Parts: sequence; C-alpha cells; structure tokens
Amino acid sequence: MTDFGVALLNILTNDVGVSALVGARIYRQSLLQEVTLPAITYQLVSGVPIPDHDGASTDFRQRYQIDCWAMDADVAASLLEAVRSAVDFKPAGTYGGVTMIGLQYDSEQNDFYESEREVFRRTADVTMWAQT
Repeated sequence: MTDFGVALLNILTNDVGVSALVGARIYRQSLLQEVTLPAITYQLVSGVPIPDHDGASTDFRQRYQIDCWAMDADVAASLLEAVRSAVDFKPAGTYGGVTMIGLQYDSEQNDFYESEREVFRRTADVTMWAQT
C-alpha cells in the first residue's frame, strides 16, 4: 500500500499558512521532548482498499490524525485552522509522488492540555484517497 503520509507531509510543508507557523517542524507519529513549538505531528489511523468490481483495487483510503502542538491554546487553535485550510478538499493531483484522488478534513477535537509536558494540543482527522 502506498504511503499517503508522504503526500500529507508535502501538502503541509508547502502550505504558506502552515509553514509560517511551524516552519519545517512537522513530524511523523511522536513529538520529541526538545522540539521547539508550535509543531505538528501526524499518524496513520486506518487504511482500506476501495472496492473495485473489476478485480483487485488500485485505489485506497487512509485516515490520518494530525495534532497541532503549542505552548498556548490560541496558537494551537490557529495552527489547526491553518492545517484545515491546507488540506480541506485539496484538489486531485500528485503530492510528494503520490497520486491523490481526494483529501477531506473530517473532524476535530477540543483543546487538550498535556500537563506532564505543559503544552496544548488540538487534533483533527483527515481522509485521503489515492491510487497506487
């Protein structure tokens, strides 16, 4: 199965609004303790082939969780809004070498405060469709 995370990283790093807030601080899966904030992490939640009645499917759907981290709740919220603008209904095309059929911003969750790290986090899910 194709790694859609490469496309997601490409979309986020090349978006002016996102990069203005985090630069290149976009990481897969986990946030290291020493990372400068604000920053973004993303991880694969699920992935399935899209049924094809003509044989083996060449299209897949994957859902990713995107976390926006900041020292301030308002900054985390602003970063999440920038992520939404970057990914919501992104047109079909090739991003990071992945042929995307579509991308949709699905949902978001309220503020989380990580007391151990003393940081705020906002979370969103995106669904991506691509051809392999």
